Amino acid sequence: MAVQGPSSLKRRKEHRLVYKMMQETDLTIQVLDARFPHRTRSPAIEIIAKSLNKPLLNCISKSDLIPKEVADKWKEYLNQFNPTIHISSRERMGTSRLRRTIFRISPFVPSSLQPLTICIVGYPNVGKSSLINVLAGRHSAPVSIRAGFTRTIRKVKITPKLYLIDTPGVTPIESLELSEKVYLCTISPEDILDPDLIINYLFEQAKKFNQVKSWESYLKQSLDQPIESILAKFAKQRGLIRKGNDPQIEEAARVLIRDFSKGKIKYYEDPQYL
Repeated sequence: MAVQGPSSLKRRKEHRLVYKMMQETDLTIQVLDARFPHRTRSPAIEIIAKSLNKPLLNCISKSDLIPKEVADKWKEYLNQFNPTIHISSRERMGTSRLRRTIFRISPFVPSSLQPLTICIVGYPNVGKSSLINVLAGRHSAPVSIRAGFTRTIRKVKITPKLYLIDTPGVTPIESLELSEKVYLCTISPEDILDPDLIINYLFEQAKKFNQVKSWESYLKQSLDQPIESILAKFAKQRGLIRKGNDPQIEEAARVLIRDFSKGKIKYYEDPQYL
């Protein structure tokens, strides 16, 4: 993929709004999904931050879904590019460290007269609104497992010295195939027309990142068989049967994708396999 300059990024409709927000705020937090942090990085966001000479903090969210040693390895890897921390909004882990890091890399000392304004960016469903709610200590931003739930810009007061701006999910500058969007949980299962056709890609990634056992534990069957057979058995396990004892293959695939998106499958990528 060719690296594009900030001027060309500004011309892209999907990044024009985010560029403006980053330009008008003091610091940007890029929220990444702990299961695949490097894939939920946006090169466009990092280019814009560099061009504006604004600090950028990588926040690996949902770290309760992966082993701590893997989260630490991702932190070490991503620290090469920008300051990085990992947190869990669900378990409220790392939020104090996040606050300290925000003020440490702030371009100035915030006050009630000159508060620090932070832009929260990231792909759909990486946990931006959950992060805001944890920092605010209250339910300030709506949360949903449906990808792309945040539709408008929201400004949230954390303290008199700190404000957060939540943006709608950032569309990747790269052209992603539907299967990769599903894998990264950036599209809702309800919006997929043929979910059963996507499953093969999910299993291919599991083999690539040595996560076959995670899928087999969830499915209670081996991946070493045709996709249709796997989905048929899974449908029967879940009671997804039509009249005539026919398994609902498509609905079984949708349930599988939904559970994957929710983090019910103990799945993650390890940086050692990059």
